[in-house]
Amino acid sequence: CNNKFFRNTKRGTFLANKLVNLQKEKELFELVKTSVLSSNARFEETDDNQYQIIGDPTESAFVSLALDLGIDKRLLAELEPRIKEISFSSERKMMSILRKSIRRNVLYSKGSPSTILEKSAFEFKKDGIYSLSQRRKQELKKIAENFERKGLRVLAFAYKYASSDKNLEQGLIFLGFIGMLDPPRPEIKEAIRLCKLAGIKIKMITGDSLLTASTIAKETGIEGKVVGGKELEEMSDEELNAEIENIAVFARINPSQKLRIVEILMQKNEQVAITGDGVNDILALKRADIGIAMGKRGSDVARDVSDMVLLDDNFYSIVKGIEQGRIVYDNSKKATKFLLASNFGETLIVFYSIIFNLPLPILPLQILWINLVTDAIPALALIKESGDDVMKSKPRQETSILKGIFLFVLIAGLISLIIFIIIFYSFYPDIEKARTMVMFSLIGFELFFVFSCRSEKTLKEIGLFSNKYIWYAILSIIILQLIIIYTPLASVFSVTSLSLREWLYVLLASLPGLAVFEA
Repeated sequence: CNNKFFRNTKRGTFLANKLVNLQKEKELFELVKTSVLSSNARFEETDDNQYQIIGDPTESAFVSLALDLGIDKRLLAELEPRIKEISFSSERKMMSILRKSIRRNVLYSKGSPSTILEKSAFEFKKDGIYSLSQRRKQELKKIAENFERKGLRVLAFAYKYASSDKNLEQGLIFLGFIGMLDPPRPEIKEAIRLCKLAGIKIKMITGDSLLTASTIAKETGIEGKVVGGKELEEMSDEELNAEIENIAVFARINPSQKLRIVEILMQKNEQVAITGDGVNDILALKRADIGIAMGKRGSDVARDVSDMVLLDDNFYSIVKGIEQGRIVYDNSKKATKFLLASNFGETLIVFYSIIFNLPLPILPLQILWINLVTDAIPALALIKESGDDVMKSKPRQETSILKGIFLFVLIAGLISLIIFIIIFYSFYPDIEKARTMVMFSLIGFELFFVFSCRSEKTLKEIGLFSNKYIWYAILSIIILQLIIIYTPLASVFSVTSLSLREWLYVLLASLPGLAVFEA
């Protein structure tokens, strides 16, 4: 090892001792060197003497490790310039970069432990290079599996001196493993729990090994069968269709298998949302009902074909998005129910008057005022409802936002009609007084009725004051009604002032809007 490969990076408290040891530990140096020379990630120095690492997160981790150990990739890359790259593919499960050395070309490779060991014929040790037997390969595989059981993602590294381009990735010299811990975020377990409550099925589809995937699934609360890519390949579509409900984790999966999983789920009439970040995920992202690309580490192509882009790359954000979507849907349904019920009541009153040849019980300007103010303001306040434990209900199977509210609308309309008949005939033939009483009774009915539209639960369960905007809406409407009746606007709207007793009648006529539906 030459000292020019090292630099003081000021990144670790153990750096001074590690520099000395690393020059003695040739195996470790060669492993770290190969990890960066088989990768495309790089680092740049910033103005404040820090480092900005650019590239794939996995490869960036290797550059970061090298910097922590004082190894400068730029110096290594200058000494051994890049010739060509044999790109990673999910079928080969490895990638290699051929570099020009002083004496001869060197191939640096990284990939899954099983793939690299299969293609390795030798093992690098401190005192030389030894032939790699099948027995030794099995020992090394067990070491990798022990890492994977701890939830580590394990990559193996090897190199060889290449005299020609034939069989480049054969007869490699095995160097060792690097295990990477990419722990689940603290909030993921809660997100999985909420999904289960909400009737959302979670399936992990990953290129990691079965052991790593199983450990992560256990940590996050994903329960079910674990299936590997080879086992999946052997299953027919009929077998997979019958078994997929029980499978929670798919490991060592390639892009075509990921697409197949999506298609099988869609054949079962599931609404499928799938996440992805790379070019390999494009087919699955495009095929799914909702393709969700990663915003930070996702490729441009993946983002282009997706329906959504997850800006913070956090699964919990998807769950919060589902929660907010359900709240918006429910609140839209509540506002629709309120508006339809209110207007249906007015419609029945007008039809009744026409059928029985009565004078208009409520004038067009009064109807317009009710629709623009009394209907619109409470409907807007309903949009601010916080939701009725929306993540504890199963996914909706509704084809229309109107489903389930017709009976509600019909009952509210009939109650409005009954109130009108009682009030109107109580004050008729004083038509102006009758119209005033009808108008204000309808407004009062709607002010109480809006509480019944807030939830399928009782008012006691959700809390009378849990939505302050409802109270703001009611207060503003009351003020506006008082302005109309006790100012010169009364003549414009053809209303007359009411006595205390008449206001009591209005209050009694308004109460069924809450009492009937609460009961």
